[in-house]
Amino acid sequence: MIINKRFLIFVFSNLFIFQSGHSMKPARFTTQDNVEFEDPKTGHRLVSKFDDEKPNISLYSEKKLVWSIPEYIGRKSYELSPDGKKILIYGDFHFGHLIHLDPKTEFAVLYLNGKKNKIIKIKDVYKNFKKDMEVFGLNPKIGDWVSYHEIIKAVSVDWDKSELIFHLPNGKIIKKF
Repeated sequence: MIINKRFLIFVFSNLFIFQSGHSMKPARFTTQDNVEFEDPKTGHRLVSKFDDEKPNISLYSEKKLVWSIPEYIGRKSYELSPDGKKILIYGDFHFGHLIHLDPKTEFAVLYLNGKKNKIIKIKDVYKNFKKDMEVFGLNPKIGDWVSYHEIIKAVSVDWDKSELIFHLPNGKIIKKF
């Protein structure tokens, strides 16, 4: 019987990583996790740098500060509106592509001019959460973590219609903002 080397590495690494039984430890943030994005069409510049004491997300236009949020994007994804007034931040802060399967988990936040405008939790998208997870055949990692893309295939924003669109395995959900 030949044992696949990759399989053994997977098994032993998971035993080591998940030895506590239900928690995952994120990697430390590095400069690679910082965000510096400049929109070539509008000239807006979005900056988010990690700082233990004063996390910050800032938007600049023509080198002037437009708004600032006392948070850090971390490993989340984001969509910035063309006018720079709105930003949607989604995913998990530490893991990015993984999300905890708790219906109360916040996985998307929309900011308007630097202020929280709308918070979307898993229960806002999946009304019968546990049943839906079974129907999709999700296999949560230890501690009820799943790949973000297993429960939300894609996120898009229609800024003109003020709609957040969550593409799910069984269709899509539209939330107005």
